[in-house]
Amino acid sequence: RQRQMCIRDRNRTHPSCTRKLPTAEYLLGIIKAIGITQSAFAKRIGVSQPHFTDMLKGRRSYPKHIVLRMEQEFGIPFKKFMAMVLKESVYDWYEQNKNNNNE
Repeated sequence: RQRQMCIRDRNRTHPSCTRKLPTAEYLLGIIKAIGITQSAFAKRIGVSQPHFTDMLKGRRSYPKHIVLRMEQEFGIPFKKFMAMVLKESVYDWYEQNKNNNNE
């Protein structure tokens, strides 16, 4: 099975592919506080464990229906989480384009 590359940069040289994503840290904190495994969390939101790992690492995006499921299952605020996702996307766009603007 071929691994899906980082959605931000196929060569994984982009800073967001190597930095810890705030959304990942937030979700891992919730998982730890609840006291369940990542696999159990993934199952309850309706994705496989490898798919969930890819979302945590930024290789896959967070679809709205999955974030809504996280809100239903674990009380994770949809708007707050989507704002975090948007902030990461804006940061990634800025990092990718800041050198282009300086030329």
